[in-house]
Amino acid sequence: MVDLTRDSNLTHAGVVALERIGDRQFVQQWANDKSAAVRMAVLLVRRRWSDPRIAQFMDDAQLEIVTETSRSINQSVNGVRSRVRSRITVFQATSDFQY
Repeated sequence: MVDLTRDSNLTHAGVVALERIGDRQFVQQWANDKSAAVRMAVLLVRRRWSDPRIAQFMDDAQLEIVTETSRSINQSVNGVRSRVRSRITVFQATSDFQY
């Protein structure tokens, strides 16, 4: 039997497949599964969807899931920051407002 927690290629394939299928309700039903590997897969799929419900995993019992959740949230925030900086630069270049 294949150990999904140790086979990163199989885990990645499953996450990509679920992401592309796009059935959010199906994925949601597994969010509280007793298997940490299943919950991690749900988190990774939601991360790819930029789904704000990933925050629910901040209270998970597994440190690995909480850590991955923190990384996901931080990447989202950093992505927003860079977009805001970009917009500010454009605004400054096209505005008569003095800073």
